[in-house]
Amino acid sequence: RFFLSIFILFVSLNASENYTKDLKSQIRAEVKALNLNDEGNYDQNIIFSKLALKKYPKSEELNMYLGTALYNEKNLEDSRIYFMKVLSINPGNEEASGFINIINQQEDANQNQNIEQVLDYLHDKGIDLVMIFLGFLGGEIIAKRYMQCNVFSKQAQ
Repeated sequence: RFFLSIFILFVSLNASENYTKDLKSQIRAEVKALNLNDEGNYDQNIIFSKLALKKYPKSEELNMYLGTALYNEKNLEDSRIYFMKVLSINPGNEEASGFINIINQQEDANQNQNIEQVLDYLHDKGIDLVMIFLGFLGGEIIAKRYMQCNVFSKQAQ
């Protein structure tokens, strides 16, 4: 872990030196981030945009390009964070809203797929949803009977 941290620090410092010219103004930084995304260099854009956002944290475009790069790298959780930052800067940004809706739909689809896999597994093991429901229902009935018995025994005392 120590060596990984040193490596990441080295890459960040090296990247910072390489991007000095691109970080001189917000417009240059935004153009660089756009170009990196257009070229499909999402991993480089993630490094660059994080550096640029330290200098220009209120840039709607840098947050958008970073969110897009993270999305393309399948990092839905972090991409949502940057799209939310875009919306905090400009609540009317339809592109960021669209990405958030897509992310929510993908997460819902993933969740539904996971539920289907669990149900398939249970079915393969001979456990149907009806059996699970009856088990819960039986537990509820037993709990209510216990409560009634407990109430009656307290009243009898």
